[in-house]
Amino acid sequence: MLYLTKIRNAESEFTGNEQKIADFLRANVSELKSVSSRKIAKQLGISQSSIVKFAQKLGAQGFTELRMALIGEYSASREKTNATALHLHSSITSDDSLEVIARKLNREKELALEQTCALFDYARLQKIIDVISKAQFIQITGLGGSALVGARSVVQTDENWLSRGLRSRHARTSHRFPGVEKRRCTNRYLLQRQ
Repeated sequence: MLYLTKIRNAESEFTGNEQKIADFLRANVSELKSVSSRKIAKQLGISQSSIVKFAQKLGAQGFTELRMALIGEYSASREKTNATALHLHSSITSDDSLEVIARKLNREKELALEQTCALFDYARLQKIIDVISKAQFIQITGLGGSALVGARSVVQTDENWLSRGLRSRHARTSHRFPGVEKRRCTNRYLLQRQ
């Protein structure tokens, strides 16, 4: 599980103390081998149980598991950084062959998928699937570029939904949304049980 990625992506959900812990862990990930939860708690002026709860919120059993995973992630990322064979998209040069460019782009996509999978809360995803499968109708609404994703979802899965007694509808409308300066197009997709 990529805890550094989880920490980075969950920042908006952290309480004040959780944010302190996240900032500390990111800033000191290279020195975590010699740090205990007690030491961190004392340094940050928070309780040791806050650190354990933070680790559990991220999906670890406790701080020790989180600390060991972060040490492993840090070591792995250093190895990847030090590897000269494949660098990411930003290091593509005009001297690279098509094969090297393809390999660099492929590695970037692999890393993106690894990070995305690390963020999944599979129990929550299963609950969402259960709710959707029992729903009388499902409405997919997209704003801007997301409207195209919604349209594609309806078209690609229409046959599957029809076999489950759902039908889909698409309505394209333009709206002015508060906080959005320019007019944007939204698409709405409505799935109803037949």
